[in-house]
Amino acid sequence: MVQKTVHLEEFQAHYEEAARKYRQRDFLACFIPLALCGLGTLSFYLGTELLEAYVGERGIVRSVPQSGERAATVLDVVLYLLFLVVAFGLQVLYVERLGRNPYLKCPLCSKFLHTHIHADLMQTGMCPYCRQMILKGELLSEKAAREYYEQKPLEDKRRFVIGLKKAARTSVWAAILILLLAVPVYFWINSLEEMMGAGSALSYARSMVLFSALLLPFAWYCRYASRHLERQLDSENSQPEEHHG
Repeated sequence: MVQKTVHLEEFQAHYEEAARKYRQRDFLACFIPLALCGLGTLSFYLGTELLEAYVGERGIVRSVPQSGERAATVLDVVLYLLFLVVAFGLQVLYVERLGRNPYLKCPLCSKFLHTHIHADLMQTGMCPYCRQMILKGELLSEKAAREYYEQKPLEDKRRFVIGLKKAARTSVWAAILILLLAVPVYFWINSLEEMMGAGSALSYARSMVLFSALLLPFAWYCRYASRHLERQLDSENSQPEEHHG
């Protein structure tokens, strides 16, 4: 399929509107499959638990061959995996279709202008790939735009360090919250023991404790990585000063 090319003036007139629509539709394209997968996972898990409880209560298990039970379980897993593949496959196709908009490509080098560089593009007016001016940015000159892109890797590292620190704090608080919720969840499932089966409450509580315990090493890693990057940034900042001195 031949892609439509646009002139610089036409691109400047339509880019902001095209970028706004792309961000909205891209968010929906990412959110809807994730929501469907979450609902599918929950319904699959709860449905399996309730079905096993019903079958065990009715005594149907004795009349069904064990090989038939395994085949049914494998079929459920295959259908669920197929659902995941279809959901994310449709997402990829939809996002790829959105990216065909010619007003989302640089009119000079034809590179796709992803949403994560939109702020840089509006700030500088310069394409980050071919380093040519394609929009009227907030910076007043091409020289200022080039200096902006030269400093951008350092700023990205600083933002990444901040993100790691936030991830570490969030993981710790999430682990604490999950541990606190494990107690009421245990008593709630224990009250449904006749339907869910004996030992289900303890199994759920153990799973929650295990998940919260796994969050703590992740928090430690984020904290360690942030400190390591901070030391690198400090050394990079001190080197120009030493050369200048």
